[in-house]
Amino acid sequence: MLRYLPVLLSCLLVLFTANHGFSDLPLVNPSFEQGASSPTGWTLSGGEGGRVTPGAHGGRAIAVRGNGSDSAAWLSQPVSWKPSTVYRLRFQMRRLEGSGGSAVSGPTFCNRDLSVSGKTWREVNSYFVSPRNPDRETSRIRLGQWHLKGAIAFDDVQIGRAIPVHRSLGEMVLGAGEVQHGHRYTFTAPMKQLSSNYSRPLAWHQCSFNSNRWCFSGPQSEVVYQHRLVRKQLTAMVHVDIGWYAHGSWSSVPAATHIPGSDSANSASSEVLRSPFRRHCCPPSLLGSD
Repeated sequence: MLRYLPVLLSCLLVLFTANHGFSDLPLVNPSFEQGASSPTGWTLSGGEGGRVTPGAHGGRAIAVRGNGSDSAAWLSQPVSWKPSTVYRLRFQMRRLEGSGGSAVSGPTFCNRDLSVSGKTWREVNSYFVSPRNPDRETSRIRLGQWHLKGAIAFDDVQIGRAIPVHRSLGEMVLGAGEVQHGHRYTFTAPMKQLSSNYSRPLAWHQCSFNSNRWCFSGPQSEVVYQHRLVRKQLTAMVHVDIGWYAHGSWSSVPAATHIPGSDSANSASSEVLRSPFRRHCCPPSLLGSD
């Protein structure tokens, strides 16, 4: 029998690249040297952009320019992501001129906004987990700007698989956002941390992510967390924060209680949708018997 530990247990997420060469996914023209009038394999979406010299480690880099109220981004060719796999994206970035705004970065299914400061090149690293069923429409790398006044540049893009490493004590394993204190286990998704959409309890997702939040865009958007603990769970509660709502309906019960094919999902009333915070108690029947 496991004893309850009268101490606070938590864990920080550590990620290592899967190989020393780092880049194990092919990306066309990652240093933007190829191409005459525009970088081979990359397409400018909206706004103004081009190539600048010198780059961080070569002769050329890509750049985007903004007027303070627009957006623009360079898109790579589709990347062959493996399903539900953790990756690390690494690139160089610097401000060319101007102020304000944000850089946008990452695969199109997992955007990360970045502050832009300094005119010297700096390395940026981002971690994320791919969808359960990656598709071509959301599989491109995106580097650009949002509401930036001036210009920023990017160079030396690399993608590699990463291996999450969690802290364990006996049979108990905890990841970032998980805390065990006596008889109480809590999990707060670490969406504002470097790991963005990834966490140990995440089983899989088919949903876009933006900086610090999941973005449910339709009935096929889904995020599944599974909390597998070595101790019997007696009670459970789920807190849901709706940061912004546009249209449609959502389940008024915890995601853990929604079984595919069941009718447990109901349309929420306008009063519920105006509430930014929801609290749900899980039925005891869902917690198991051992």
